[in-house]
Amino acid sequence: MRYAICDKAKAIDNGYMPDVHRRKGNAIVLNEKEVMQNPNLKGIFEERIAGMAGYAVTEQEMTETINKGDWQ
Repeated sequence: MRYAICDKAKAIDNGYMPDVHRRKGNAIVLNEKEVMQNPNLKGIFEERIAGMAGYAVTEQEMTETINKGDWQ
């Protein structure tokens, strides 16, 4: 499973609800499945998250990032 760390405002514009996702400042975490199932986005995973100013991380990287920071 891959995850995306994206710009929160751009994710909201694409239909994501911040209250049900991990977030920190202007960033939000989305999982690969929900990104790929979003009808508002087109292309492969990397293209979809690039449109939300995001980047991909592995499950291990996501766990490490959350454990380091002040994610809600």
